[in-house]
Amino acid sequence: MRISQLLPVALFALLTMLTAPAGAADLLATCTPQSETGGEKILCQLRTVSGARLQEVKAVDGDGRPVPLSYEPYSWTSQRTAVYFLVQTSDLSAEQLRRVSQFLERAAAPVGKRIVGVATLDHSLTEKAALGAYRLNISRVVQEIASATPTRAYPELTDHLRDPVDKLAKVEAERRALVIVSDGASAANAGTERELSDLAREKGVAIYNLILSKTDRPQSAALNRIAEKSLGATRDLSGGSFADVVKLATDVFELIENGGTVDISARGLPKDVELTLKASLDGDKQVAADPVVVTRLTQDSFVDRMMDLGRRNMLAIVAGLGVALGLLLILGSVVLPRLRRRKDAEADFEPDVADVDSEPGQLEETGASQATEIVMKSWTSNAAPLGWLELLGGEQARIPLHVGSVRVGRHRENEVCLLNNSVHRRHAILHVAQDGTFSIHDLGTKNGVSVNGKRVDQHNLASGDVIELGEVKLRFLVNADAIVARPAS
Repeated sequence: MRISQLLPVALFALLTMLTAPAGAADLLATCTPQSETGGEKILCQLRTVSGARLQEVKAVDGDGRPVPLSYEPYSWTSQRTAVYFLVQTSDLSAEQLRRVSQFLERAAAPVGKRIVGVATLDHSLTEKAALGAYRLNISRVVQEIASATPTRAYPELTDHLRDPVDKLAKVEAERRALVIVSDGASAANAGTERELSDLAREKGVAIYNLILSKTDRPQSAALNRIAEKSLGATRDLSGGSFADVVKLATDVFELIENGGTVDISARGLPKDVELTLKASLDGDKQVAADPVVVTRLTQDSFVDRMMDLGRRNMLAIVAGLGVALGLLLILGSVVLPRLRRRKDAEADFEPDVADVDSEPGQLEETGASQATEIVMKSWTSNAAPLGWLELLGGEQARIPLHVGSVRVGRHRENEVCLLNNSVHRRHAILHVAQDGTFSIHDLGTKNGVSVNGKRVDQHNLASGDVIELGEVKLRFLVNADAIVARPAS
């Protein structure tokens, strides 16, 4: 090919690179129509592969016209996230099994409105904790994996993904994710890849492929492609350190729960509307998602279509009204004087004429402070507690704290029930980790959670901290002897 022929090709390639939306692959969008009493809406879940925070979210239609929207950042305390962990336990050494269990201990935390399930895979798929299991149940599964005996089973992961996807699809949640924890060794033909990725997208389930262990089996790209096509992601830490695994356990929910919900009124949009969502990330990086085609459930009324037509042709209508007004002024200057003179003439011949305008679950308004009664569920653990909660101003016994999640609130289903009207039915969760780390999480309440007088959403506790839930004050104390004597995990 001659240089004169190469030049146009090079120019075309350069223009394509310059006009392509930057970072398009990092922004993911799924949109569904929803019919409501006030009119049809289009709800889009928007997030990034990297977990970066979104700013200045916008939308345009297929013709590039801006589409009005409202954007609400995702919150795990008010919106439900359903996550199912599928864990490979065969072909791993004892050390690798402990590595996997340490990841799950930190990642599989059902706090806020998150619901979690766990299944293991060796010779077959076994559900260990159903979706919605309590933290204590999941902790027992984690310990079971940590102490499991290594086996050789050569599982084919792609043969066992349909059942977890179906389980997640039956759960009412804003975000659904299947998290695969394995050595990444799984094969699938093109038909199976397409079937699994299509199934996951149809059910609204994002697949995350986390490779935490390296075995003698060769890795394949099948799971990577399935994760990408289902709008999930792949993270390979098979050669990473323990610190890398801990960081991934902390970041995994940021990958699933970043971004937010986009609410678009469908009024005025065509039956099949193409939407492109755009945003800027931290550092002003501009990104755009792939266009999404949404088929509306309803059709606008005749009046709405006419109003939309008017909005789209506002300039022409204003110009037409201006011309019509000018003509009216001209006609008025000629006709009105004549009509006035005629009326005056007729009036000369007319004679004179005599002028003959606490719902269930809501907090009650309280005046003076009231006495608080604590109702506490019994603990089955024989081990010494890692800490206590004390009611300030009360004479009741200390509340012992063991490893797990302790729900605190006014409802009697909580592990710690505080009978005080200023406390919400489900107010907070206090999490006790294996390593003796304590943290408290506000469940999105109106009265909130304060630690040492400062309101917090979540906070790592230190011995002596004063926790306020409404008007109830509790002092947190650490059992240093129990934590020192506790064996390392």
